[in-house]
Amino acid sequence: MKFEPFGVRKPWGGDALTRHLGKPLPRNLMSVGMGWGESWELSDNDDGMSHVANGPLAGTSFRRLISEYGEEILGARHRAAFPDCFPLRVKLIDARDTLSVQVHPDEETARIELGERPKTEAWHVVYPGKNAQVWCGTKTGVTAEDLRRSFDTPDPLSCLHSFQPEVGQTLFIAARTVHTVSGVVLVEIQQNSNTTLRLYDFGGRNVDLDRGLEVVDYERGPVDPIVPPPADQPLAKLLECDQFVINRLRIDGAIEQDTSRTGMHILTVLSGSAGLAWRGAKYPMQTAETLLVPASAGEYRLEGVFEALQSYLPVV
Repeated sequence: MKFEPFGVRKPWGGDALTRHLGKPLPRNLMSVGMGWGESWELSDNDDGMSHVANGPLAGTSFRRLISEYGEEILGARHRAAFPDCFPLRVKLIDARDTLSVQVHPDEETARIELGERPKTEAWHVVYPGKNAQVWCGTKTGVTAEDLRRSFDTPDPLSCLHSFQPEVGQTLFIAARTVHTVSGVVLVEIQQNSNTTLRLYDFGGRNVDLDRGLEVVDYERGPVDPIVPPPADQPLAKLLECDQFVINRLRIDGAIEQDTSRTGMHILTVLSGSAGLAWRGAKYPMQTAETLLVPASAGEYRLEGVFEALQSYLPVV
């Protein structure tokens, strides 16, 4: 099933989701304002709730959908593990300008100290501008005091490891990893959490520097993109962590898939056009669209010439 995207304006956002991906402005952003920074493609969150876009359940909130059909969507084991909400969120991000320098807490810090949810995430580069840059992790040997002092200098990013992103790169950002980005369109797969501690903001927004410095993992050091799998593999695993699994699909023809072992699948089309065939019905998908395949679907077939991300929860 497809969902209505929820648009979020950000001071660093632009128009690249429309200009480069052809994505129409979400209905909740039809008024004039700052740049379109994020499109929440699949979200069970009070700050931005997805609603079913097609079929007999069109208009139903994702929260209600999970409440009434949670086991069919997630599968029995995952529903038991996540009884309160859908555990993942999928976003498209247009970082026209530089985001705040930020960090997300891990399970212990988020729930015990902050009373919030933890956040681990992954970025997949869709479109890097000519001046695109990613900063992820600290440079080797950087301490909390080094990082604090850097924010009072002309180069507040001097203590962070950086690289120029390329199309198709995937970056794993574990909780407690300091990071920011500029000039890039991304797909973000993340835990369902808004918990963010800003250490520095280029637009003058409030920061939580002391708490943020405590959360950063300085031993992690520099973080680089994941080494990509061979380009000729139609289905290749990009990463697997405790929170999610992400595969890359590159299809010219068709591929059979099955949710019976893994549970639900989330499909996000990066380029081209795809069709999902299931029990005699066909569901078209275009670039920058996301579709949820429930755990109860079982076998289905993907057809077309396209590249996509396939995300799901680790098998339990």
